[in-house]
Amino acid sequence: MEYFKIIFFTIIFSLLETSSAQWQLRYPLIPNVPINDITFINSNEGFVINTSGSILKTTDGGINWKIVFHSQRNTFSEIKFLDVHHGFVFSPASCQRDDNSFLVTSDKGNSWSYSNINISDATTFLPLSTTSIIKSTDYPGTIQKLDNFWINWKVTYSFPEFLYDDYVSPFGKIKQFQKLSNNEIYALGSNNYAKQYGIINDSISIILVSKDLGDTWDTLWCGNKDAANAFKFYNLKIGWIGSEINDIIYKTTDGGKNWHRVYIDTLKDYSSISSIYTIDSLTVFCASSSGEIIYSTDGGENWHQIQLTNIQYPNSKVYFINKKHGFFIGTKFFTTKDSGKTWSLESDSFDEIITKIDFVNEKRGWAIGDNKIFYTSDGGYNWELQYSTLKNLSYAGLDMIDSLEGWAISDNIIYHTVDGGKTWLNSSLPSEYYFSRGIQFLNKMVGIIFEVRNFSNNNAYNYVTKDGGKTWELYQIQNPLAQSISSFFKIKFVDGGHLYFANQQGLWISRDTARTWELNTKIKTKFFTFDFLDTLNGCVPINHEQIGYTTDGGNSWNSILLPFPVQANDIIIAGRDYYGKLITYVASVNGDLLRILEGDFFSPRSINTYTDLYLNSFATYHNGNFINLWLAGYGFQILYTNDYVTSIKNDNSSILHFKIEQNYPNPFNPFTTIRYGIPKESLVTIKIFDVLGREVTTLLNAEQKAGEHEVVWDAKDFASGVYFYQIKAGDFLAVKKMLLVK
Repeated sequence: MEYFKIIFFTIIFSLLETSSAQWQLRYPLIPNVPINDITFINSNEGFVINTSGSILKTTDGGINWKIVFHSQRNTFSEIKFLDVHHGFVFSPASCQRDDNSFLVTSDKGNSWSYSNINISDATTFLPLSTTSIIKSTDYPGTIQKLDNFWINWKVTYSFPEFLYDDYVSPFGKIKQFQKLSNNEIYALGSNNYAKQYGIINDSISIILVSKDLGDTWDTLWCGNKDAANAFKFYNLKIGWIGSEINDIIYKTTDGGKNWHRVYIDTLKDYSSISSIYTIDSLTVFCASSSGEIIYSTDGGENWHQIQLTNIQYPNSKVYFINKKHGFFIGTKFFTTKDSGKTWSLESDSFDEIITKIDFVNEKRGWAIGDNKIFYTSDGGYNWELQYSTLKNLSYAGLDMIDSLEGWAISDNIIYHTVDGGKTWLNSSLPSEYYFSRGIQFLNKMVGIIFEVRNFSNNNAYNYVTKDGGKTWELYQIQNPLAQSISSFFKIKFVDGGHLYFANQQGLWISRDTARTWELNTKIKTKFFTFDFLDTLNGCVPINHEQIGYTTDGGNSWNSILLPFPVQANDIIIAGRDYYGKLITYVASVNGDLLRILEGDFFSPRSINTYTDLYLNSFATYHNGNFINLWLAGYGFQILYTNDYVTSIKNDNSSILHFKIEQNYPNPFNPFTTIRYGIPKESLVTIKIFDVLGREVTTLLNAEQKAGEHEVVWDAKDFASGVYFYQIKAGDFLAVKKMLLVK
């Protein structure tokens, strides 16, 4: 018996360990965030780094990419390899919460580790050996070298300084290093600060040369009225410089001693040449910060332009692994296989802002955003556009009741599907109601369109249906403090008698399906999100530093301190872990995601999300003792994990016997919920009788599938007194008593 106990707990702990810690980026394959640098160590193995702190590697020449390292809340700027084994990545101005600015690898980039070398003040760097490195700094405008055991940087070059309004500034800074075949190091500099403040108006660009691996520097060339931004030497004679404005390109044929202008675009005042790549002595490609590739195949006599993206990005780069196969990186990731004549997206994924996501099982899910509805049939790995004629979806709502029926809302247009989204029928709210925030259903019959706004006033309303959307009733949200109702982005049914929303005025509860509302004055919040696991256990963000918890339905609250400031966009209580502790996830801006475990000393814990974009919406699906969780946000980022939980509803297909529960609440006024379960598909009839045995109404008479169900009785038109509800399903018949008190 002890042996089996050990095996059992080993399995449980293994499940807990694997399920609680791992979130994966299911979509897209390459995160939809800007890429800052690219390099290859051979024809097959290459790397890209992005603004969200990810290093991605390919082993097949760029066909497939995989995240091999991630540092949440960091921005990686440059990646350089000394040889095929040793590589380096740095993060300028490393995040204040993560004092890590330099990464190293010694196994061809398969694994990366932080170094205790701090180069967070660098503008660029160049590794010289496994123990020696040079960097440039913006302020105070220096070149520094490190080659000692004590990690003491030695200044080997300093820009001259000038005084302006009692402020000392260097003339400029070094933009880029390049080590040539003769082991000389060139440094491209720009006296841009001195030009900006009118100290100089000529000799803005400079090239320094070091013949002793960065210990000393001489001026190779100083001239030009344009500030340099990027350079590249093909050999010891031929080189190219790109400017900070007008996409100006210069060429040298004498090793950098003299330069002449070969290209200018006078219409692009704010566009710079952000990188240059030479394929041979005649072929050169330049990446423009305007998203354009400018290239020449005849040594600069003639130029061609290809516009790839209209988004301005200062770190756009062009890179080739051979004469035919190249890449353009920036806000998008493009590749060419024909020497730059044509370009295609490396990752042709959707990049919409997803405001709401919903799953009905482990495979089938829907997402809504940017005037479109999307569908997945494989758990979020792949998506297809399902509907695209919606109006403004900036604050649109979505709720799928099951695999066939679902609802969406956009402004004042309601969308309804009964065939899994193949078709969406639409109808309109009355014309005076121009806006609505979202839509949520308790079951097939009862649903709410929430935060509806009127042209003529500042009031907030909810539309409620109790007949599956056939008719809708309008209820104004009344504030007991005589104030207008501020916006809220989420509404949640715990059951028919507990409906919640939160806004900057606090936490609200309705016990009669949105007809009336109570404001909980015992908890304050600055945000629009919250969650309740059941009628007792809930959480609300108090401010950027604290999350409030209740275990008694909101009568009292405790708080937990967060490890860093968080602007919560969505919160979900997943359930209780094996030990009975509540598991909570908090999604925020800048890709921040926290897992909070009740009573855990090390909680809350930050989780890698592979993105620095807003995270907007959770979706869940329970299966046995596991909860599947999806999280969506900007850039169509779809994250997934699952957790082992104990306090969840039974799987809807596991009902073994007919059952009927006592209505809740009881006594009630005027709404109450009746829950029941059927083990097989049946014709279900639910009728209400008065104390004399007379039938007063029929709540349901329809075929229903096996599982748990519920109906809500709105008794506003009935007198106080004792009533009986009868459920009949096949051969099963049961009757229970309830009390209506007005």
